[in-house]
Amino acid sequence: MKYKEYKPQWTTKNTEEDTYRTMFRWGNPNYVNEPTEQFYNFVKEKLALSDEDFMIPTSQGENLIELDIPIKLSKTHIREFEDIVGKINVATDTLSRVKACYSRGVLDNMRLREEIVENVPDAVISPTSEEQLLMIVKYCYKNNIPIYVMGGGTNITRSNESVRGGIKIDLKRNFNKVLSFSAIDQTVTVMAGITGPQLEEILNNANEYFTNVTGRYTVGHIPESFEFSTIGGWVASRSVGQNSMRYGGIDDILLSARYITPRGVMETDVCTRDGCIPAIDEIMLGSEGKFGILVSCTLKVRKYTYENKKAFSYMFKNWETAVSCARELLQREICEISFMRVCDNGSTEIISKMSSIVSKGILGLRIRGENEKNKCLIIGYTEGDKAFASHNRRAIGRLCTRFGGISATSYLNKKWDKTRFSDAYIRDILQDYSIVIDKFVCPLRWSELQEVYPIVVDYFNDIGVLSMVHLQDMSTYGAQMVISYARKYSSLKEYKDFHNDTLDMLITAGVKCPHSYSLGRTNDRTIYNLDEVYLSIMKSIKKQFDAKNILNP
Repeated sequence: MKYKEYKPQWTTKNTEEDTYRTMFRWGNPNYVNEPTEQFYNFVKEKLALSDEDFMIPTSQGENLIELDIPIKLSKTHIREFEDIVGKINVATDTLSRVKACYSRGVLDNMRLREEIVENVPDAVISPTSEEQLLMIVKYCYKNNIPIYVMGGGTNITRSNESVRGGIKIDLKRNFNKVLSFSAIDQTVTVMAGITGPQLEEILNNANEYFTNVTGRYTVGHIPESFEFSTIGGWVASRSVGQNSMRYGGIDDILLSARYITPRGVMETDVCTRDGCIPAIDEIMLGSEGKFGILVSCTLKVRKYTYENKKAFSYMFKNWETAVSCARELLQREICEISFMRVCDNGSTEIISKMSSIVSKGILGLRIRGENEKNKCLIIGYTEGDKAFASHNRRAIGRLCTRFGGISATSYLNKKWDKTRFSDAYIRDILQDYSIVIDKFVCPLRWSELQEVYPIVVDYFNDIGVLSMVHLQDMSTYGAQMVISYARKYSSLKEYKDFHNDTLDMLITAGVKCPHSYSLGRTNDRTIYNLDEVYLSIMKSIKKQFDAKNILNP
């Protein structure tokens, strides 16, 4: 990629296997998303940096992992696990254990660059059956051995660390199959370790995998970690996908589940709406493995209609107008939207820089004489039956135009569709120069959004941090406000202090439970903002399932 002016020596070479960098690189360790010159200049301007700040990279984590971390579990325990699952499915070498405890979060990234390794399990175990997993849990409960579970390892909240040692259960290796599919019921039953792409490949081509099945299907759940995350991880973190406005979050898609707990196997029933008893799945969802280990679950599927999708993007003169238009689209119920984002000025500007374009929507604002500095973008698409999707698209266009929106180029939609999973890779390159990119997610009602948004913008402006806000997973009553930010740091402590101060600011501003797509250890201070009655009930449930606290302690 050519630059007209100075170009930093971005690290674009393939990452060597078994280096620290392979562990914190996002997703594919051999993929690199190099910043454009426009984006590079934008970051420099907003963070008050110069070319000199990009001449010498900081630690890039290119050293090999050459450690010898002692195993604290006795040989007797290790042999018992080997007898249960076979020696080939028990890894006790240091490299396997280290790789099993780090994920893709900023703090993982920063510590590994400094070769800080901590919270390592004593063994990584890959059971091949539910019976084996039950035997492992019973043995660990009897002998007070902590158990942590890993799937795709994509979490960004330090959820993957074995704080008390013990064992790490790897479900991705062997628990990755579709168990059954019903076209009549439109359901699929899967093992917890199957990834999103694996499941979608089978459902999208159901006629090739199942007998007496025609047509194409989808679960429709597309989180940002879709390429590498597992269904078990979705349930454990109560995941919300990019298309959740049409398909729902994983809590809407999940019909039943099967868990291994210290008290035995627990299975919830598939039902349409059972009003007789409380739903145990509501307790298990989002519990991050503290109550039980998910081994399989049944999900809703829908007809695959992605080929009928109709894209839309509109530029508005300011944030207030764009938000009002989005809320009206949902509350008037004139259409069904699959995906929609409302981007504030900062987010809109960065989309323009990363796309290397000035859309016709911005040109339209100029022609009308409106201040383009406050421009805000609404981007999304609708899908379904072809006629239904076309109807939705027309309804969206009429309402956006009524709010003063100007249709932007379809290139924005195509660009987003193409890069929605690859933009995350830019963070690795920028962090080579001590620039952090991360985000906070804030569930809010529409009325709360009006009060919280200006507080957030002022906070980041006051401390000189580049922030970009967008709304996603919108409904008639509220939305998720996602705050992405970029800042330069000088130390690990400086970043931790900033992160905790920002969490405190969000809680003070009225955000009930700010997070980063799960709590983990990074956002655990959020828990203490919850009601005491709620916390006491959760503690009681934990005691009933796992009195010795061996599951994700």
